[in-house]
Amino acid sequence: MIRSLLAAALLACGSAAGVAAPVPLPGARDAVAIGPYAEVFEDPGGALTFERVVSAGRFVPLEREVANFGYSYSAYWLRFSLPQASGALLAPILAIEIRFPSLDSIELYVPYQRPRGIEYVAQRGGDQLPWNAREVKHRNHVFRVPLAGIADAPAYLRVQSGSVLTIPAFLWRPEAMIAADRHSHFAYGIFYGLVLALFLYNLMLLLSLRDRIYLWYVLYVGSFGLALATFDGFSYQYLWPGSVWWANHALATAFCSALLFGAQFARSFLGLAAFSIFANRFLIAVMGLAAAGMFFSATGLLVSYGTVMRAVSVVASATAAIVLAVSVRAMLGGYQPARFFLLAWSALLVFIALGALRNFALVPTHFLTVNGLHIGLALDILLLSFALADRINALERASADAQSAARERERVVEQLRHMAQHDPLTGLPNRTSMQQRLALAVEIAKRNRKKLAVMLVDLNDFKLVNDSRGHPVGDHVLAAVAGRLRASVRGSDTVARYGGDEFVVLAGELDRAEDAGHIAEKIADMVGVPLPVDGAVEKVGCSIGISVYPDDAGDPDALIERADRAMYAAKAEKNRRYAYFSGA
Repeated sequence: MIRSLLAAALLACGSAAGVAAPVPLPGARDAVAIGPYAEVFEDPGGALTFERVVSAGRFVPLEREVANFGYSYSAYWLRFSLPQASGALLAPILAIEIRFPSLDSIELYVPYQRPRGIEYVAQRGGDQLPWNAREVKHRNHVFRVPLAGIADAPAYLRVQSGSVLTIPAFLWRPEAMIAADRHSHFAYGIFYGLVLALFLYNLMLLLSLRDRIYLWYVLYVGSFGLALATFDGFSYQYLWPGSVWWANHALATAFCSALLFGAQFARSFLGLAAFSIFANRFLIAVMGLAAAGMFFSATGLLVSYGTVMRAVSVVASATAAIVLAVSVRAMLGGYQPARFFLLAWSALLVFIALGALRNFALVPTHFLTVNGLHIGLALDILLLSFALADRINALERASADAQSAARERERVVEQLRHMAQHDPLTGLPNRTSMQQRLALAVEIAKRNRKKLAVMLVDLNDFKLVNDSRGHPVGDHVLAAVAGRLRASVRGSDTVARYGGDEFVVLAGELDRAEDAGHIAEKIADMVGVPLPVDGAVEKVGCSIGISVYPDDAGDPDALIERADRAMYAAKAEKNRRYAYFSGA
């Protein structure tokens, strides 16, 4: 931490007048957004000193959870009051997190009461500082704020950046932030694992098939994945923590590279040279602009990376729209692989447009506008991978070798589809598959004018078995119960694992709601039979909640919710095996 000049107490007290209520103390699990409690002041020239802003800055209420100013070269100051230390505080230190890694310069000024008056202690961050200079080694910008001695005066946060200027500022307890990081890193791990898996998979196809279109796909996926890793702050953290200059140029370079190879992939996949002269020439022009953007971004010559990012936002949106229109024409013209390509590009276009609008501060900053490119890219590369497979099928279907390869790919796809729709432990349909089947079962029941029972089966005493005997025994019990559930219902009924020790049974083609009770009795009898496990006998019972279509609800989600309520009603009454939804 770097100590600032000693601010006069009168000055600090004067600036506190009219400041919004202090930021509440964050809870043990969640952060508090600073935005609703902050005021903002724009310094267009970015040259005002801290003392000048404190004395003369005209702050206005921010009134937003996340401050997003789009592309701006101004410096923005946020003014807010931190919570005062108290005996109820669990930790003497809080953390302020700025969840936007690509910000260039960040300065935080926190007031402390000293014997001579109020003194502001400054901390600096941003990606113009070396990674190792960060006090908290985190992909986002995190500042430690000791609460002992905090003065009754506002804190100030100054942010300036050459590209998009967004200030998602949050106040954390350190232990809560660490716990939240574990969850976010798990999600990021899934995303980047998918990107890496498809990158390597199609790289192997490139080496095997020698088809140049896989080269453009691999370069596109690699460039886009690197761009998002840079946007998320992981590249600076893990790939080039010692290069401040490259950290400020890599993002624009990677996005330009993704635009270049994405345009070339679209040209090759759709065969634009023979299909659409206008679209082909347009994408060639886009590729030229993207190549120029890569050069200027990578070298820092002539054009700032902020200007390049502005251009990329506009050009990428226009390119996606043109390619979308051409892919629709290709599909209508009978080119079958264009189906997946159209789906892939449609998903990406939506999120590119959202991101561009957020970059220009035309839509609010929230989960979809910040993480939309991640969702769009995941859908895009997955569907493009299917599109490539479909294209290979179309090109090589005439030969025996191609037919054999197509069957193998279909087997792999079917296996992946089965894995995506079934629980790996029990082999039962998973929650997603159950929801699809429930929607279909409701439609069938509606058409046949029959009743449909939705039964939520929750195992009793399973946690005790799992905790006392260990997870392997618990898994064995779950698999055995799944087999018993399948054996206790009709072949036309569906048994699915809903999650944990909960199962769902869909029993259709019922004439009376009372018929569901007979099925529930059989299920309870089967589940209650003791299980021999590793030389011992385990016994678990179950509580079953029943909702009936159309008596209780006509919507699949409502049926599940009411079956859940009925299950808790059954569980609340000792020795009661099942309960119907009562509507109470």
